[in-house]
Amino acid sequence: MKNKILILLILISTINTLHAQHHQQFYFKLDLESGNIWSCAALAGVSAGLNAVTHRDFSINAFTINKISAEPNVDVEDYQWNKTTANDLFKDLQTGIRIGAKTDNGSFVNVGFYTSFHYKINQFKLEDLSTKNYEKHNVHRALFGLTALMQLGGNDKGFLGFVEAGARYAVATKYDNPYKADKSALNNGIISHWALHFSPNGNKSGMQDIGFFVDVNHYNILKNNAFSHQSLDKIKMITFGISFAVTPGQADNR
Repeated sequence: MKNKILILLILISTINTLHAQHHQQFYFKLDLESGNIWSCAALAGVSAGLNAVTHRDFSINAFTINKISAEPNVDVEDYQWNKTTANDLFKDLQTGIRIGAKTDNGSFVNVGFYTSFHYKINQFKLEDLSTKNYEKHNVHRALFGLTALMQLGGNDKGFLGFVEAGARYAVATKYDNPYKADKSALNNGIISHWALHFSPNGNKSGMQDIGFFVDVNHYNILKNNAFSHQSLDKIKMITFGISFAVTPGQADNR
């Protein structure tokens, strides 16, 4: 455990040094997202600590809402966003990193890109039409992405706006369900990512960044005939998120 903590501190120090040397061109973010208000608040505390150590908006949080649909005519029951049971607290989680670069040509518009790696967990309940019970499904996926980035507003302005458009390839890594199927019952596929966020560019404390994003699944999560004995053919998902950063003593350099 001590070695892991030491490695984490070295990584944070290295990132902070790189960002300080090339802060206008180098792009690096750590994402901590949740669909439960209590776990989201806990993750925001972690981010605040990391941002205080690095003196930058290094770690970004998000509260997410997942819209899940199942066919044919299968009801979906989501876990609760404001409850504190284990299933509720960990119903929708995503963490990962974004690393890339952007231009700094002194103009109002700068462009860039980033690659990303995220790990996503979704827990929800689907109606079993044969028993009329709601059964838990737990889907884990690794996401590999490439996203284009546009910065609006010069570095001498009071705030910066960012527009993002990209794609992430989701690879199934784990699937817990009541029918004893494994991850081979899940498809891999493309998730598109669209985001708009704003970042104050001054010396104010507290919340720095706020934005909105949408992640759209363009594939059926479930393979055809995955459950031959069940009337469950398709699971689709779309994620809406509100992103924010908390940096005590807001960063001097953005």
